[in-house]
Amino acid sequence: MLVIKRILASFILLLLMTAELMAAEIRTDHDDLIIFGGKVITLDPKNPTAKAMLVSHGIIKALGTLDDLMIISPAAKKLNLQGKTLMPGFIDSHVHVHQLGTERVKANLVGAETVREMVKRLRSFYPNPTVDQWLFGQGWDEGKWASKGYPDRALLDEAFPNNPIYLQSLHGFSGTKKRPSITH
Repeated sequence: MLVIKRILASFILLLLMTAELMAAEIRTDHDDLIIFGGKVITLDPKNPTAKAMLVSHGIIKALGTLDDLMIISPAAKKLNLQGKTLMPGFIDSHVHVHQLGTERVKANLVGAETVREMVKRLRSFYPNPTVDQWLFGQGWDEGKWASKGYPDRALLDEAFPNNPIYLQSLHGFSGTKKRPSITH
């Protein structure tokens, strides 16, 4: 959950920084820009942070102090972070942050063409599930299954009688859920 919160916080910070850049009408693709006044995360283990960053024509050109970067580009526009942290961003036109954080806790069902194949992959991913433990899978292609019928719960019930299951489709538009069988 902490990883998801950090990813979400990074995404929100990136959006805020983008909005601030747009509001200031700063165009990094034509002008030099020095970002300073906060912590710049570099992802370089030898130099994990910097005090300022010079961007020229949309490319990071230098890291250092504001004074150092002013010598390199004295006419650069400036953006004061006001104590905020600048982190590397990810360029993605269509991102699902929740899926990014939860993919590692789901069985991979990409390419599964039968419920038997789904059961095999679930068993491999969850070799010894405890009673009432939720089992998650993701990636079955609802488009390919449409012509032959969607996953049926009978084999899932047989394989995992004491476990609720949720299997999300590849594109997230469909899902199959199953409750555990009640046995005495």
